[in-house]
Amino acid sequence: RQSARGALMKEDKADGEGPRITAEGFQFLLKPLRWQVWQLLMDAIQARCKDGSSTPEHLLSCLFQLCFCVVGTGYSVDHLSPPQLKFVQLLYHLGIIFMESPSSRTFWPTQLVVNL
Repeated sequence: RQSARGALMKEDKADGEGPRITAEGFQFLLKPLRWQVWQLLMDAIQARCKDGSSTPEHLLSCLFQLCFCVVGTGYSVDHLSPPQLKFVQLLYHLGIIFMESPSSRTFWPTQLVVNL
């Protein structure tokens, strides 16, 4: 999410060294892992709903279903709606679930999502 990235990291183009962590970013890293993951997920849901591609209820329902999955078990994406499938692909990019590629028809939940 652009605003989260902007708040947690700042790039000083004058020094040419690339992005640096901000005080807010450092505080974010001091929070418990579960809190960090939950915050990233809420930001992702908010962004998907803001662009009109889904509703919070639809994506939260998908997320809560993932919390009841078993780590190491593969699950088909065939039953997901198009907005849920895009959300699962986003979770793949965040490292919240594992897929062989974003276009895979199977995903495996990680401990990060199951332990929410």
